[in-house]
Amino acid sequence: SQYMLVRPKWSVQNDNDWIDFGGDSGTYTHGGMLVLSPEDAANPNGVVFPPGFQGVVDGFHTWLLDLDQGNTCVNSSSVGAYRRWHQGILCKKPLRRLNIYTFDVDRTTAGYLQIDAYQNGNFVSRGQMMFSRSYFSDGRLMGYAVPILAGAEFEYRVSFPNGSGIPEDWVIEFSDAVIGNRWTPDVVKLVVAGRNCPALTTSQHDRKWILASMDRSEFLQRRGRGACSPYPDMPPVACAAQPPLKAAECPELCNTTCSNGYCDCYTSTCKCKAGFSGANCEFDICSTARCGPHGKCKARYLGGLVSVAESACVCEPGWSGPTCEVNVCEGVSCNGHGSCQAYSEKEAYCKCENGYYGRYCERGCIGYCQGGGGTWPFGCNAGIPRTGAFCGATGGCSYYPFGTNITNPNICCINTAANDCDIC
Repeated sequence: SQYMLVRPKWSVQNDNDWIDFGGDSGTYTHGGMLVLSPEDAANPNGVVFPPGFQGVVDGFHTWLLDLDQGNTCVNSSSVGAYRRWHQGILCKKPLRRLNIYTFDVDRTTAGYLQIDAYQNGNFVSRGQMMFSRSYFSDGRLMGYAVPILAGAEFEYRVSFPNGSGIPEDWVIEFSDAVIGNRWTPDVVKLVVAGRNCPALTTSQHDRKWILASMDRSEFLQRRGRGACSPYPDMPPVACAAQPPLKAAECPELCNTTCSNGYCDCYTSTCKCKAGFSGANCEFDICSTARCGPHGKCKARYLGGLVSVAESACVCEPGWSGPTCEVNVCEGVSCNGHGSCQAYSEKEAYCKCENGYYGRYCERGCIGYCQGGGGTWPFGCNAGIPRTGAFCGATGGCSYYPFGTNITNPNICCINTAANDCDIC
């Protein structure tokens, strides 16, 4: 799956394990991907990802590291705080999904597909497209998936390992039509054995295999459509010019009033707004959470089927407590080089900017270490697991296992991206 964040506001209370790619060998294969939208992709301030990076995928896909001579995708361990992104791979160019949906095969007979990456006509690396079980009990939406970098300079050649072609009734999908409808369509070069692909495949390719009939009887069942098929691309739809999207409502089909939702035309039942449940959406799941003005109920984010239990409120930065009523950051300035975060109802800590460290960001290497042009990480590697990295005043780097008693007063700790200086 491909999850895209648009103008995100990102706040976490723990510097570890921001993302979990799962890894269930049955339904999911090496997770999905999390990316920033095209309008956020430059990422100069390091929102969600380090500055300049715009997406992350599971670390299984190591073949991505060879693209652009290793200058675009890197192991998260190389930029510090590798646990934040579940030891995944961070990329500076658009990551998009390439899916191939199958028919008449299952996990025991499918094997894997081979994908060869070329850049500017030259072979770069080889990867694998692994088979994933369907979300649906009847086998719909079953097939192969792999993350790729979008762009006209990239070419991907797909086949079975023996070179044989993809069956003509399988459906190929690249990226998402929303990209072109809201911004500019993604493009890539696809060469699929057994198919005739255009010179450039775009994210506007045919998608009428998804919902081919209004009664949903052919939902995800139309064969031989999608990318690299005889069917033409779909014209972009200007999202900004469209009226607000509303669910199709059929109140006459429900035998009750959907007080906090709407009557679904297909199921003839109430579909509840996030945070509500019940036959007619009469139960406010968040009513017992009582989140204060500095918090929001989790069920408002996660949907009406999610129960409110322990830690029901998501608090604003600096606030904590069951209802987000405690401001432990009051009076904590972090010396202007970080932001105060609530660690518990009684404790706060400063999340320091790169180049500063200490409980209140009172110490730093900015202006002292001159390596790497005087900017963090000063020419050093701040991402070696369980290792403290230090820079010297005129250049040079030193590395020590965590827990080492450092007595050299002429070196400065730089592991601020992982908040590791306190244990250097």
